Amino acid sequence: MLKVEDWIQIRDLARRKVPLPRFAHKPLIEIARQTGHDRKTVRKVLLDEAPRTHANLGKERVGKLEPYKEYLRGRIAQGCLNGQVLLEEISSQGYKGKITILSDFLTPIRQDLLRKEEATVRFETAPGKQAQVDWGSFGRVFDKAENRWRKLYAFVYTLGYSRALYLEFTTSCDSEHFLSCHLGAFRALGIPEKILYDNPFARSYASY
Repeated sequence: MLKVEDWIQIRDLARRKVPLPRFAHKPLIEIARQTGHDRKTVRKVLLDEAPRTHANLGKERVGKLEPYKEYLRGRIAQGCLNGQVLLEEISSQGYKGKITILSDFLTPIRQDLLRKEEATVRFETAPGKQAQVDWGSFGRVFDKAENRWRKLYAFVYTLGYSRALYLEFTTSCDSEHFLSCHLGAFRALGIPEKILYDNPFARSYASY
């Protein structure tokens, strides 16, 4: 499908070379050469009054993913933005679409998160004052003892002053493991006066 910007480029080249009513064979070839499109495509563009769009395609993509968007937003809030992992999860729930549809949904979310990250000014704290905890999902891992795949979670504890980091992986996201990870972090890096829980998934456990 020809992009709107390509349609505009072809029309613009045509207007700058010769008036539209006087198109000849050679100008058509030159426009095709410059744009990389074949002559038939160029000829169709010059005859159309407006660019052609496939509106039905967009509706189909939205429709296929729509029942799973609430689930996806929940997983994104947990810290999972891996397209392949999310595709496997919603496919097991009945999703029949391709990963390209999912990627179209995830791309603006990733870009928005990146913009927010770039816009965040690092806040320096005094030693021992503050730490931050993030708690999210990182796909799946094979458990040999149980001979099955299990979800993999990561606990990340970062000190505000030194930026020292403690990382621990678990295969459970219950409160017992959440607290156990805290104890491991405290033993490794110490206990600050305050802990921030920026990840919504972490905040839900910290509120207990």
